[in-house]
Amino acid sequence: MMFLIEIYTSEENTPAKALPIALALHQEFPKSSVMHLAYVSVLYQMKKWSEMTDEAQIFLERSEREAPYYRGTASGRRAIVWESARSMAGMIWISPMRI
Repeated sequence: MMFLIEIYTSEENTPAKALPIALALHQEFPKSSVMHLAYVSVLYQMKKWSEMTDEAQIFLERSEREAPYYRGTASGRRAIVWESARSMAGMIWISPMRI
């Protein structure tokens, strides 16, 4: 499923097709930082700024309080979210390890 998100957003430039997949994965795995980041990235690709910033803020808050599966340095997570959000070429996958 993650490959489909990547294909739809980067290769086909059809993020609207990726949105329901990213949302479903985020809902099915609500504790997964990877699924949350994928959802944020698709929202960015679709230029849904309000939703994207709301979700990115939730992501950052979970990271800063070191929620399970969001553990790591808050500044590292911030870099992941915002670098991903700024990416025009597609989703950036950075290791969730310390940066």
